[in-house]
Amino acid sequence: MNISRISTIHVARILLALAPITLVACGDSVTQTSGGTGGFAGQGGAAGSGGMGGGSDCGPGVTLCGEACVDTMHDPANCGSCGNACAPGEVCSMGTCSFQCNGGTTQCGQSCVNTASDPNNCGACGTTCSAGEVCSMGTCSFQCNGGTTQCGQSCVDTASDPNNCGACGTTCNAGEVCSMGTCSFQCNGGTTQCGQSCVDIVNDSANCGACGNVCAGDNVCSNGTCALQCSGGTTKCGQTCVDTTNDPLNCGACGAVCAPGEVCSLGACGLQCSGGTTKCGNSCVNTMNDPANCGACGTMCGAGTVCSMGACALQCNGGSTKCANACVDTMNDPAHCGGCGVACAPGEVCSLGACSVQCSGGTKCGQTCVDTMHDPANCGGCGTACLAGQVCVNGACSLQCSGGTTQCGNMCTNTSFDPANCGMCGNVCQGAPNSSAVCAAGTCSAVCQSGYDDCNMNAADGCEVDTQSNTSHCGACGNACPVPANASATCTGSACGMGSCDPGFADCNNNPADGCEANTTNSATNCGMCGNQCSAGNACVNGACVPSQFTFANSQVIDGLTVTCSSVVNTATYTQCNDLLAGGRYFPNGINCGPFWSNANSAYSDTHGFCQSLTGSPNIEAYYTCSATTTRATWFNHVWGTVDDNGYTQHVRCYY
Repeated sequence: MNISRISTIHVARILLALAPITLVACGDSVTQTSGGTGGFAGQGGAAGSGGMGGGSDCGPGVTLCGEACVDTMHDPANCGSCGNACAPGEVCSMGTCSFQCNGGTTQCGQSCVNTASDPNNCGACGTTCSAGEVCSMGTCSFQCNGGTTQCGQSCVDTASDPNNCGACGTTCNAGEVCSMGTCSFQCNGGTTQCGQSCVDIVNDSANCGACGNVCAGDNVCSNGTCALQCSGGTTKCGQTCVDTTNDPLNCGACGAVCAPGEVCSLGACGLQCSGGTTKCGNSCVNTMNDPANCGACGTMCGAGTVCSMGACALQCNGGSTKCANACVDTMNDPAHCGGCGVACAPGEVCSLGACSVQCSGGTKCGQTCVDTMHDPANCGGCGTACLAGQVCVNGACSLQCSGGTTQCGNMCTNTSFDPANCGMCGNVCQGAPNSSAVCAAGTCSAVCQSGYDDCNMNAADGCEVDTQSNTSHCGACGNACPVPANASATCTGSACGMGSCDPGFADCNNNPADGCEANTTNSATNCGMCGNQCSAGNACVNGACVPSQFTFANSQVIDGLTVTCSSVVNTATYTQCNDLLAGGRYFPNGINCGPFWSNANSAYSDTHGFCQSLTGSPNIEAYYTCSATTTRATWFNHVWGTVDDNGYTQHVRCYY
C-alpha cells in the first residue's frame, strides 16, 4: 500500500475511527474491538491474520478506497471516485480531472489543494505543519484565526462544511446541507445549496453565479460573475472578492486576519463593533438588511424572504430594493447602483443611482456616497465611526440627538420626513407599484414615478396608469386622445398622435386633423397609394387603375322620368353592386320589397309604396342580382327596370 498520499490528518482520522486500540510493545499483538483477531507485525515478527477488517470508517471528508482513506476531491489517483486516475499532466480539481486548478485551489504535484487550510501544503506546496499545529489562512499556527474552527489539523468554516457542520465531526446526512452551522434540508440566510454546502454564489469562485460555475485561472467571482477584477466596492484577495470593511479574514487588507475574540469593524480589528453595526461572531454586520442576521445575530430569513428594516419579509420597505435576499439602497450601493447587479467599476462611486467618479450631494467614502452629517460609520468625515451607543448628529458623534431630530437606533433622524421612521421610529412607509414611498409631516404617502399616475384614486394598486402610452390618459388622467378619421389614435411620450390608417385609406395631405382622408381603393388621384393618379380613360377599381369601358344606351323617357344606366349605377362613387342597396338592387322610385328575386317571381314597388307581384308578366324582360364580389367591370347587357304610376315597366340596357 502506498501511504505517501495519506496526510497526517487522514492518518489521525483512521486512528480515531479504529479506537479504542491498545498499543503494546514491538512484536506484540494489537487488540481492537472489531475486525477479527491478529495484529501488526512487530520488529522481526509477522502480522497476525485479520485485524484490520473492522476499520472501514475514514471519518468526515475522506473516502475509503481499498485500504487507504483518500480525499477524492484532490487525489489524482482517485479523482471524484475510487480508482478514477487522472492522466499524466492532469490535476484533480474539485473531484474532476483537469489541466488546471480552479475554485481558488493551487496545483501541488497532481493535486489541487487549498493552501489556506491544508496542513500538508500550508501557504505553499510542500509546507507541512508540525504535530500540534494547524493550517490557518495559509500559516502554520497553534490556533485558528479569522472565524474558523480547528478540526484535526485543519481550520474549517463550521457554518458551511457538511463534514464539520456546527462542530468538528458533525456530518450532515445524505440529502442534507450545512446552512449556518446546522444540518438542514434547505439553505437560509441568503445562501444557495451547492451539493451539501450552502454557499454565497455572489463571491464563491467555485460556484460563481451558479453551482459548479468555476472561475478559471486568475479570474475572481465578483457579484456572481467571473472577472479579472473585483467591482462593487469589494477587493480581490486571491480568487475571492471580499468586503475588507467587515471580513475578519481580510480586515482592511487581504490577509489581515483578526485574532480570536476580535471582530472586523470598518476595516479594523477590534473588540467591539462601531458605525452602527452589530457584532455577530467575528463579523460586524448591519442587522437591518443582513438575511443571515436579520434584526439580531443568528436570525436567518428563510428561502424566498429578504431582510428589510431588521425583519424578514417578502418585500423590501423604506425605499429599498430587493436584490437577491437583501434589501439595498440602489441610490448609493456600488454593488447595486441604480438596479440589482449593476456594479460600479473600480474607482467609481454610486451617486444618486448612477456610477460616477465623484459624488453629487454627498461625500465620497471608498466607493460609496454618504451623508457625513448623519452616517454613524462616517460621521463628519470618511472612516470616522461613532462608538457603540453613540449617534451621529450634524457630523459629530454624540450620546443624544439635537436639532429636532429623534434617535432611532444609533441614527438621528427627522421623523417628519424619514420614510423608514415616519412619525415614529420603525414606522416604515410601504411602497406601491410605480411609486416611491415618502414621508411628509410624519405621514406616509406615495409619489408617482415619472410617467405614471393614479387615475383610479385607489392606493392599493399604486400609480396604475402609464401616461406616456395610454390613449385614455395621455400625459394626464382623463386626457383621452381623439380618434382620427379612418385611423387609430396613439399616445407616445405623453403626446397624442395618429396611428396607422385603416385598410384602404391613407393620409395623403399629411394633415392628421382630417385623419386618413383618401380612399385608395377608388380614388382616381390616389389609387392604391398616395399620388398614384389614373390616366384619362382609366378608373380606380380596388386600388388599381383599369380601363373604363362603361357606356350607356337605350335611354327613354316615361312620364318625365329619364332612366339610364347612370341612374342605376353612380359611376363616380360606387365600385361594387352591393354598394347600391342592401342585396344589390336599385329602385329609383320605390322601396325594396323583397330580399331575393327569381326568374319565376319578381317583386317591385311603385311610387305609392305598393308592392306588385308581376310573376310571369311579359313586360318584365330580365333582372340582375349583385353579389359582394361583383364589380361594375363585369356588368354587360343587363336589364334593370323601374315601375311608373301606371304599373308599366321601362327596361334599360347597359352596354360596353
